[in-house]
Amino acid sequence: IDVASIGALAEWPGLARLRSLNLSGSNVRRDGLHALLHSPRIVGLKELRLRSAWLSGDVGRIFHDASPALSLDVLD
Repeated sequence: IDVASIGALAEWPGLARLRSLNLSGSNVRRDGLHALLHSPRIVGLKELRLRSAWLSGDVGRIFHDASPALSLDVLD
């Protein structure tokens, strides 16, 4: 999965029902993570796995500024 696919996922209405998402090994990058975590449809996500997801830079800021609806129990 690449950045464009993450953007499409962020806009997908079914994302609101998703509880667990494993993007480990995917080409998420910062832009994709930003799109996902700022989506208003992120409300149900409780588990997010991003191991080896091509993330660099200040990704902590992306999590800090994420949608207030985001409430993860597991981040890996």
